[in-house]
Amino acid sequence: MAKWAGPVSTGEVELEIAELLTWGPTPERAPRLAWREGRIELVGLVESALGDDLFAVRLGSSVVTMEIPTGEEIHGKWILVTIEPGQLTLYPYTS
Repeated sequence: MAKWAGPVSTGEVELEIAELLTWGPTPERAPRLAWREGRIELVGLVESALGDDLFAVRLGSSVVTMEIPTGEEIHGKWILVTIEPGQLTLYPYTS
């Protein structure tokens, strides 16, 4: 589950993950955000490295910036990210 922080609204949201996430390569080739086996799972395509373990991950028509501790090149790879319950907070997006 995710926590909502902020006023009730519709539109774009920002995601914040409180702890380090678990990630790994996946053979899946379609973006996905789902609740599975008590955890949030996200499948996305790593679009670019932004520096200091920050990566832009494409999830459908959206791009999510994630801190992914890795010693390898993951640009252009599909990854599966697992987030434990209570570690994801959603905020209304403000530019």
